[in-house]
Parts: sequence; structure tokens; C-alpha cells
Amino acid sequence: MKKLSVLVLVLFIGTMLFAQGGRETTAAPKDGRPTIRLLTDATGIDDKSFNAAAWRGIVQYYGDTVQNAANRGRLYDVVTAQTQDMYIPNLRQAADEGYDLIMVTGFTWADALSQVAPQYPNQKFTIVDVDWVGQPNVMEFIYSEEQGSYLVGMVAALQAKEEGIENPRFGFIGGVPGATITKFQMGYV
Repeated sequence: MKKLSVLVLVLFIGTMLFAQGGRETTAAPKDGRPTIRLLTDATGIDDKSFNAAAWRGIVQYYGDTVQNAANRGRLYDVVTAQTQDMYIPNLRQAADEGYDLIMVTGFTWADALSQVAPQYPNQKFTIVDVDWVGQPNVMEFIYSEEQGSYLVGMVAALQAKEEGIENPRFGFIGGVPGATITKFQMGYV
């Protein structure tokens, strides 16, 4: 999870280069740093997965911690959509409030973002795990998750061999079924 958090932080900093030139935010006073709103699905920022890693990366970027998010509401914020019918209104609200960058994680946001992004051509958006939104103001992040899980599978097999376990059995428990989880699984096994 720590490596995922670092990855999200690196992606976030790269995104900040992309996000320069966004509109002035009405929701948060500026101190020279970009403002960001993270939009999550119902699992929120405590999902122990993408949302949690994105949130951790954001607060670390601003020099805060998850336990002490001092700049929350001023430089960054998070809104959780309890249902998918809130995706479009939440995207529009964040854009109307003028955050420099609006970030969503996961494929469930792709359709809503595809609808909203063209309506706000000067707003910068990012989405993780999607490469089919295809709008000039949307930065899409894809990574080869199967490669990391392949290495984890190799480590597990080597550890079993080192411990003298004959015919070891390995299991995989994924998250919500989808292309990303399938890639993790295929890399691992």
C-alpha cells in the first residue's frame, strides 16, 4: 500500500504540471499551490485501496498527514458520492467551485467524466485506471499492475521454496471484479 501511495503522489505531482492554468477557485484561497478536490465512490478514503492511496498522496503533497489534514478545505478536499447518480453533480460542483484539479479514481467514474469534462474545457481532471475518456482536459493514468503482482507471486513462490514447502498452494483475493483486478490476478498467478 505504501508503494501505491508513493505512486499516487508521483502521479499527483506530475498532474500538477498538467494542471497549471486552471481557474481561480472560489472555494479555497490560494497560497501559490494548486487546489485539488478528490471525488470518491461510496467506499470513501478509508477503502484501503485506490481512494486511500490517492488521499494519502494528496495530504502528503501539502505537507499534512491523514491524521492531521490541516489544509483540508483550504487547498484540498474530498467528497464521497454514496451512489453513482451523484458522480455528475459532484464533478460539476467541483468544477463550478474552481479547483485547479479534480481527481477521480477508478473506472466507475469514466462515463460521468466523459460527459462532464467537455462542458468544462478549462478545468483539469485526472482519472486513474482509465484510458478511454479521451478529452484534452483529462489526464488518464494507467499502470501495469500485473507486473507488480507478478513480482509478489514470485516472492511468495520463492519464500515457499526457501521454507521447504512442497506443492505450495497460493490464493488471490481481489477487489471489485473488473479489468484491473483481473490484471492483478493474472500477474500474481
